[in-house]
Amino acid sequence: MRALNRLFLLFVITVGRIFAQSVTSFPAPDTILADVKHKEPKSGVQIGSGNTISIQSAVGTPTTINVLAFSRDSRLIAAGKDFGRVVVWDVGSRKFLCSVETGQGIVHAVALSADGQLLATAGDGDQFSLKLWHLPDGKLVRRYEHFNGYMHSAVFSPTGSWIVASDNAGVTHVLDSASDKRIAELKESYSPILSPQGDILMTVSKENFIVWATSDWTQRRTLPRTPTYAVPLSLSPETFRLIYVTHAWGVCGIPFRKNFGVSTCPLGQAESSQRESRGVST
Repeated sequence: MRALNRLFLLFVITVGRIFAQSVTSFPAPDTILADVKHKEPKSGVQIGSGNTISIQSAVGTPTTINVLAFSRDSRLIAAGKDFGRVVVWDVGSRKFLCSVETGQGIVHAVALSADGQLLATAGDGDQFSLKLWHLPDGKLVRRYEHFNGYMHSAVFSPTGSWIVASDNAGVTHVLDSASDKRIAELKESYSPILSPQGDILMTVSKENFIVWATSDWTQRRTLPRTPTYAVPLSLSPETFRLIYVTHAWGVCGIPFRKNFGVSTCPLGQAESSQRESRGVST
């Protein structure tokens, strides 16, 4: 892997609007994690004579990384690639741990259990299945087939007993990791974010942020989705904060612990308003 130049662009993209932040310099990486040598499928992007570029529709590129996920203790990191390949590294040793050929086409979702023994993968192939693999041997444990669209995301509970997965049909699924059963189906609910303790799940609908209790998967309250296209990135019930992204990034406080009470500030009036003008937040 080599840097093509020293100019990097950071994009925050939502419906209808694109912001870019130009960065003149970028720190050198501490470590570069690389895939092992293997036979790669032919790329859908080819450079021909005269530097012409041909792009084959619905065919990926074998070096593309679409999604990353850390284990809860940050010991492992998994990368979902095109052509169904998922690669797992040991972060502490900076070494390749294993690879899994999932057969799921372009991999859009990966998740690692807290103990690092299970890997969940999903892509736009294999009938939109979600698969569970044992690590580090990469053996298939289970295959879920509850979905009408490919998975956007997947995350394990802190104990690894269930998985939250969101599909392209606007449904968030809760799956039992010890069986092929579906624990809950949250319709018209997507972009799920799980609290660090795993006791609260937040999703979005067209109009609201929705707060769910994972103890019984009941809806506890809704909050207006303002701005309209805001999508949650992270939440912290202890500090009463939700981080969301829209046309710019922002932070807002929501008192989850006080009987799921009223928001302490309107979601459209983020504390990071000065950072919004730059299009980025750190």
